[in-house]
Amino acid sequence: MLRTRPSLVVALLAPLLAGLAACATPPDSAYVSGGQSSRSDEGIALGKNATGEDCTQQSLGEGADVYCGTWLQPSARVRPPPPGSPASAQEMAANGPWRIGLDQRYACQPATPTTVLGNEPALLLQCTRRVGGWAHLALVATVGGRVWLADGVQPALPVMERAIGVLSGRLPATAAATEAQGGAAQRLLAERSAARAFSSGDVGEYDRLVRVADDANRTEDFSGAEKNLRAALALQQKALGADNPNTVITLISLALQVSNQRRHAEADSIFARADQLAGTADDPLQLVRLVHYRALHAANQDRDAEALPLLARAGRGYSDQLPDEVRNARPRAAARVGSTGAGSGMAELLPNREMLSAPSTRTALLGLIEVHRREASLLRRMGRFNESAAALRLANDLVSGNGLRQPVITARLARTSAGIIAKTEGADAAADEYARAVAVFAQALPDSRPVAETLLLRAGQMARAGQTADADDVCLRAVKLLRQLRIGADPQLLAPCLDAFAAAAQARPGEAQKWLVEMFEAAQLAQGGVTSQQIAQATARLSENARDPKVAEAIRAREDIRARLADLYRERDQYEPTTRGGNAPTTSPELDARISKAQEEAAEADSALQAASPNYGQLVQQVAPAADVLAALAPGEAFVSITLSDTGGWAFALRDGKVQAAPVPGGLPEIGKLVRRVRGSIENTTGVPPPFDIE
Repeated sequence: MLRTRPSLVVALLAPLLAGLAACATPPDSAYVSGGQSSRSDEGIALGKNATGEDCTQQSLGEGADVYCGTWLQPSARVRPPPPGSPASAQEMAANGPWRIGLDQRYACQPATPTTVLGNEPALLLQCTRRVGGWAHLALVATVGGRVWLADGVQPALPVMERAIGVLSGRLPATAAATEAQGGAAQRLLAERSAARAFSSGDVGEYDRLVRVADDANRTEDFSGAEKNLRAALALQQKALGADNPNTVITLISLALQVSNQRRHAEADSIFARADQLAGTADDPLQLVRLVHYRALHAANQDRDAEALPLLARAGRGYSDQLPDEVRNARPRAAARVGSTGAGSGMAELLPNREMLSAPSTRTALLGLIEVHRREASLLRRMGRFNESAAALRLANDLVSGNGLRQPVITARLARTSAGIIAKTEGADAAADEYARAVAVFAQALPDSRPVAETLLLRAGQMARAGQTADADDVCLRAVKLLRQLRIGADPQLLAPCLDAFAAAAQARPGEAQKWLVEMFEAAQLAQGGVTSQQIAQATARLSENARDPKVAEAIRAREDIRARLADLYRERDQYEPTTRGGNAPTTSPELDARISKAQEEAAEADSALQAASPNYGQLVQQVAPAADVLAALAPGEAFVSITLSDTGGWAFALRDGKVQAAPVPGGLPEIGKLVRRVRGSIENTTGVPPPFDIE
């Protein structure tokens, strides 16, 4: 049985759980960090914000959104009090649905009395955004006897005040951009000595970079996630300061991506920096995440005995942040260990939607699910199969009991389940479970690394179960996708397919060359840790050093279209699966058409980048066709290559128009011993040449 490293993908920032709506608090769209509104070109000009960006007001029912600069998300929002609000402005600032929703997103200081629009009474709350640490403001203003609730990024205070003036009728819309209103609220803010200048565009760019990093992480593109997180951290530190504790979330996310690329010493130093800051972060979940990500870092280094207690500690931390109804939610119908938790129907919709509308609750729940899934993987790796199955049941129960139907979560649970089933129920059952994981990964993250690697895992189990012909077909699909993506795979994952191709060549002499060619070309996709690091580092350097505006524009365009495509996939995630077991959800034809168009644009962006920077395109895992290698050989010449995994390997010889292959017993461990023996017989350490080890 091949021992493979389980995926260490976790959400960098908890995504919105599909289909959940708030009832006890205003919806996400009532706050600046909530759902994104649609910006149009029309609106009421409000003049400039505190950093000189032009701002416009767009009406939304009785309220309004304020857009500044180039940010597509509102810089500020103004709303009347929602139903169920307290009677007085003081009470609204202290409790009630608006304040509860505010506290879920920001850490706010006590309200300070002030005035707006000349001399109208108001209460100002100086806050910090829990995710990212950006300075934020909230305002409860009473104008003409009517209360208005507003929140926005710090530079938006002047235009937030003008928007209240327009909505209340205090300011004519035609004069809002030129009317000077600077009230006590602005003077109070100016006295905040620790305030640093940043624009709405800075916040928007940070959000974009983190979103792109999260999308890269979902598809297991760890180098892409690292690149964008480094840019996000630089922007954050410039605005907030290098010692700001609210940079911890970006630091630990960066550390994990570096660890995922096996640069463990570098990850250690980033985690150490995060340790110094995490204790005073505004979001208490950051300490829990730090423990969680340190556990994954330990698991990356095969330090399972160290990782398990850290995971347990993180699990307790996440659990403490959850309401009892969420933490103790269980499915109404018991499911077996291999169930993916992707049930359908009203029977599984439990009343947790209100609580899950809180970002902190969503984050803690997703973190707890991931902790249990990773516990299951590590316990399986340690041979503790009953405990592994129990941990996976806990993860599945949380998913099903809380009505979560995100395909990415479902697919990861199914892939973890298949690894346990392979040890406890056999290869046939494991192959079926991997097939379910492939189906859901293909729906959530089409044509991605997770799809290719899960296909390889499935092929390995099919080969062990004696499903030879079907295993060959699955291997061909996986290799085709890897070649399309121009990425490599762990040699351990590819080894069963190389063996399957060799067996096909032996069993079908008339097609032997066809299968040996497939085998030789697939072997080139075996990518070890050192190769992965070199490609990732070179790609990052090239991206950062793209001084040519055309290259920089092509890189940015490629990232933007991929981010947009990921958003469409997330939108499709909101559709419920029609049946249990990971079948593809049904979607709307209009959404499918938008996805197809975005996929075409992504392919065009890749081509444009390669045309703008041919060197960028070289930093990928490319395959040299056997026919091209043979054509390059002169008479009497041969090309020899060796591919090794932990348990075996193959040597290839291309000569006289044919491909030949022979097994290499022992794999990397045995070859490593031979290498050390050869080096020992030629390295002169004593001044006297040692005898050469002929044997």
